[in-house]
This record gives sequence, C-alpha cells and structure tokens, in this order.
Amino acid sequence: MYKYKPAKRAAASIYILLTFVLVAVTAAIFLLIPLIGEYDIYVAAAYWIVHAFFSCVMIPMYFRHSMISISHDEIVQYSGMFTLTSEFMPMDSVKSVTTVITPLSRFTGLNFIIINALGSKILLAFMRKDDCLEATRYINDIIRSRKV
Repeated sequence: MYKYKPAKRAAASIYILLTFVLVAVTAAIFLLIPLIGEYDIYVAAAYWIVHAFFSCVMIPMYFRHSMISISHDEIVQYSGMFTLTSEFMPMDSVKSVTTVITPLSRFTGLNFIIINALGSKILLAFMRKDDCLEATRYINDIIRSRKV
C-alpha cells in the first residue's frame, strides 16, 4: 500500500499565483477609480481580506486534510477544507491512467494523475513528481497484469 501527501511546494505555488492575481486585481481596481468612485479602497480591502483568508486558512486546511492511498485493491483520496470527503475507486474498475507533469514540476509540485473508469474519474492532485511517476507505474502494472 502506498500513501501520498500533497507536495508542500504546490501550496507555495498556489500562494504565489494568488498573490500575483491579488496585485493584478488591486491595480485594476485603482485604475478604475473613476468607474468605482469613492468605494475603490473598500473593494480593494475586501479583496485583500479574502486573499488573506484563503492563504492563511483554506489552503493550509486543504493540504493538511489531503491524502492519497493506493493499494492493490483500491484507490482512496481524502480531501476537504471544512468538510472532509473521500473518493473511492476499486482497482478492478480502473481502465486507464493519465499523468500530467507540468513544466518546472520539481519546483512547483503541480503534478496530477487522472484515473479513468467506466462512468467515473478521480483526479489525484498536487503530487510530487517522483510520487506521481511511482503511483502511475504501480497502477499501470496492475492494469497490465489483468487477464483479458
């Protein structure tokens, strides 16, 4: 049985991406001063508060609760922020596996595995590159070993 936690670098990449979006939206708000009027500071402050909430509460909560478990019999993904969810797929149902490895994935941690079954799909997100390749290889070996 293999157990994987999300890559910490993925959280940092999301923080950086959200910060770039924050700066761009703040600049857009201040450029639109004539359209918004006197409330531009309040809109920008509200957006900064939402960003702080996501950065300090939601993202750490998601990464703390997320875990992927892959065994010979099943694939289970636990995740969630406020409510904890689990996705379960029997290994017998798996038909194909798609691995998405992004550029600079060793630095960003933005790697994904898409597991396809008849009528269902599981996305295993934010895995380290080595874990992603190992899990894909393990699942592919199980699919190949089935009798037709």
